[in-house]
Amino acid sequence: MLAPSSIPDVGNESRIIRQAHAAVFRMLLSYLDRKLETHLKYFAGSEHIPRTGPVIIVPNHQSYFDGFAITALVWKLTGRKVRIPTNIKALTNPLVAFLQVAGGAVPIDPAAKADTYARMTALLQRGEAVVIYPEGTRSDGTMLHPFRYGAFNLAVDLGVPILPVTVRNFANVLPKGSLRFKAGETGSIVFGAPIDPRSQRFAGADPQEVARRICDEVRGWIHSTAFRTVSDQEVAQQVSAEVSAVARRADDDLEDLLDQGAELITRQDAARVLQITSAKNILRQTNFDLDLQELRAVGFRVGDLPLYRAVFELGYYKTLLEAALAQDGTHAYLNYCAGLLQLRLPRLLGGGDPLAAVRYFETAYETAETYGYPKARFVHGYAKALAGQGETASALSLLQTTFDGTQSISGVRALRRRERGLALMTKLQQTDTTTATPPTRPLRGFELVMAQTRISDIIVAQIDGIFDFAQVFDAASALQQRHPGLRARVVWPEGRDKRPVFEYQPADQTRLHVREERPAQGRDAEARPFWEEVAEREVNHLFDLSEGYMFRLTWLPESGHVILNAQHAVIDGVSLMRLLHDFARHCAGEDLGPDLPPTEAALVSAPKVNLLEKIVGLIHRESFIRARTRFAEWSTLPIAGRLKKGAQMVTDCHFHDGDPANFDKITAACRAQGVTVGGAYAAAIQCAMLHFSKSSFGPKEKYYVPMDFSLRRFIPGGDRAQESVGLFSGVSPVIFNGDPSASFWELARSFMEASRAEIDTKSPLIFHQVFDRFFNLERAYDKYNLHCVDGGGVGGPLTMSNVGKFPFDPQVGPVRIRSLHGMSASQKGGAMLYFWLRSVNGRFFYSGTSVNPAADRDFAAEFFAFVVFLMENCVSAAAQDKAIREYIPEAASLHQAAQLTAERQRPQLETVA
Repeated sequence: MLAPSSIPDVGNESRIIRQAHAAVFRMLLSYLDRKLETHLKYFAGSEHIPRTGPVIIVPNHQSYFDGFAITALVWKLTGRKVRIPTNIKALTNPLVAFLQVAGGAVPIDPAAKADTYARMTALLQRGEAVVIYPEGTRSDGTMLHPFRYGAFNLAVDLGVPILPVTVRNFANVLPKGSLRFKAGETGSIVFGAPIDPRSQRFAGADPQEVARRICDEVRGWIHSTAFRTVSDQEVAQQVSAEVSAVARRADDDLEDLLDQGAELITRQDAARVLQITSAKNILRQTNFDLDLQELRAVGFRVGDLPLYRAVFELGYYKTLLEAALAQDGTHAYLNYCAGLLQLRLPRLLGGGDPLAAVRYFETAYETAETYGYPKARFVHGYAKALAGQGETASALSLLQTTFDGTQSISGVRALRRRERGLALMTKLQQTDTTTATPPTRPLRGFELVMAQTRISDIIVAQIDGIFDFAQVFDAASALQQRHPGLRARVVWPEGRDKRPVFEYQPADQTRLHVREERPAQGRDAEARPFWEEVAEREVNHLFDLSEGYMFRLTWLPESGHVILNAQHAVIDGVSLMRLLHDFARHCAGEDLGPDLPPTEAALVSAPKVNLLEKIVGLIHRESFIRARTRFAEWSTLPIAGRLKKGAQMVTDCHFHDGDPANFDKITAACRAQGVTVGGAYAAAIQCAMLHFSKSSFGPKEKYYVPMDFSLRRFIPGGDRAQESVGLFSGVSPVIFNGDPSASFWELARSFMEASRAEIDTKSPLIFHQVFDRFFNLERAYDKYNLHCVDGGGVGGPLTMSNVGKFPFDPQVGPVRIRSLHGMSASQKGGAMLYFWLRSVNGRFFYSGTSVNPAADRDFAAEFFAFVVFLMENCVSAAAQDKAIREYIPEAASLHQAAQLTAERQRPQLETVA
């Protein structure tokens, strides 16, 4: 028998093994599809299968076909690969073991209960779906064996829902002891409603009692559904309801993809949805809604194919569309699709009729609200059809009525729709030769990615010497006048493979977003500081890049805080500090100097690279992008929750002012240790991650640690900005040797040594070219698995840090910058936990953001507080002398004691009778 330590560790295989498993899994699914169409009479309750998040699937066990059928169905409907614990005795043959693991088997040794429990725990904490048979062995299909409590105890311990499943007649489909399916025999699968052990109905109960109650409930439900007679009429009703449920699931998947801001759903996305709609082959029934979702998915697939391939698939799409229009000739979406065909296809292929295009789009526009669509969804196509018919004035009027002017925009998808509409409006307006064309240039590299993800950088400064709003407004106007990037707008192209451009607008005070905010009367004095609330609102602001402004400025006269929020496509962290300096100079009465011309793209203005740099760049681009999501760690942080349909990510903010007495001590220690402040901060974050992930501090290995690396290229200026590089810089994404026997400072030094080697061999230009590969961000997100939903609400790595010193004199005449906090936010991707460290006036200012629901506010606040504690106490003897496996638990105890002391010393409000 294999020892527990020699059992293969599922999920940590090499890339080649993972690719081989994926290939075998696809072949297995193809085979199982045919078997399900032949031997599965129907399935029901699929709406209960969660698309994401950990879940324990608990079915009765009648046949070897049970697990395969559940695996195939769950994959078809959700794209999830379920994991099935499998006794290592059944995996002694290497070939059989490989095939089983490829299909989802997880090798376990029932005799090693602790190891089995640890493996199941690790899978569930990773968000996997795990099948556990409570009977432990197969039955003959006429009764249930006694249920064991293992699955239910595990669910209660981890707070993971149980999904009960009933399989019927599988004992006859693939009888025990036989490897042949019995001809003519069919079974069924019914998914029950999930049972969450954290439900309020179990509140206060003993964990063992909760497990027992759930076990009894699941067994009772399976028994009641497995052995009762189901009439043909009831089967027909269940199948009809299931077809509708599958249609809703396909619709939900498509809408979620569109809500993520995709320009066009890729053929890989479409294949995923077509996988769902293919369930009609098993159910042997369809309806209008399911056919509509299939039509949508096929349309997206055809739209993403190369022209020579799309021509061959076009016939099938047109057949589906004609059949659907025959059922409902006024349906808004169907008419929209028919209009698109007329716009995009030549006459030879059945398109090219401008009158028909206008007619179809007009029908879609007029009936949109009847079918639950916003009219704005069809305006772009309608206007394009009108313009093609020569009715440019009508097209412009429609676009202006729908998209122009100040609007309340909800979500990236609505923003994208508006931006495309305004881009078309600009294009039509430019046909008027009397209108002056503003200067433009294409977005490149880093700025292209920042625009597509809508990441913005925020700086929060407390400033003395500002006395009225007019002073603030004038300074903001001067910034807009001096820096053309701040008054740019992004014009998005018609095609998905064309670059958007910056269009530089003339200075216009009416386009300024400057406001003054004061706390409400009677606000609770014990509440969170007002400036923190406003800063958090700014972090969650969604930039509309088509409006012609790239920054927002908020002044809080009660506390003296100024919040400057700038779109990251035109500015980075250091440039933002330069903007703040310009703002302070203007408030102090200084002249900012002449206007600056629009900056060239970094890839255009940077020096040419030699052949060696190009080779290094090719290697680095691929490894960097892949490493954004796949990197080794000692232990991973648990994900608290995942985005629900229609929900938006929320960024929570955390702030702390460092002890002024510690600034000189920490910077002196960094110099003595040969470590930058950024390296020490990275070590503090890594130590906190090891603590909160309950790491076992495994052996010395190589790990990838993602840290921010800013290009500082977008706002032109002198070399003074580079003062924030060096001692105070963060580090670029690095591979370092993680050693639990190393001290805190040795850990920090390993970061710096690795990052210095990367910076020496990979110039900022090459780093910039990395992001130029994100030419179409949607495709890059698909290829490298960077979508928000894949990380529980975030894309990219778990933690990142950004460190910088204010590189200018904080005193400008009567104006003085007292404090400085930095942040950034994105509605598409970023780190689950992101930490900033800024310094001014000989003091550190800490800030952090966390993406909710991936990390809830309480967890993130606790994590942030521990990072601050580790950084502020890194000058202790323990940090220098002790191994981190000893130092981290000791620091956690000291931090907890300090928090308790602070809580006891906090003044209590008197109770008034």
